[in-house]
Amino acid sequence: MNKDEMDAVVLVSEMQRQNLTVKEAVKAMRMYADDKNFQHELDKVYGNNLLIEDEWDNWHPSDSI
Repeated sequence: MNKDEMDAVVLVSEMQRQNLTVKEAVKAMRMYADDKNFQHELDKVYGNNLLIEDEWDNWHPSDSI
């Protein structure tokens, strides 16, 4: 059995374990790919693991008074 065949067996086995149809599995993979691409685009725009602070979101000790 070659690598592609082994990968197909893994995919089908996991689909069965999760009780997913082929249509559901394809939809889930597309959703995951879209999210992965979105996260990649965010990383390109904002930099990886950078904390973005908005002026209105800064907490000051006097805010609790």
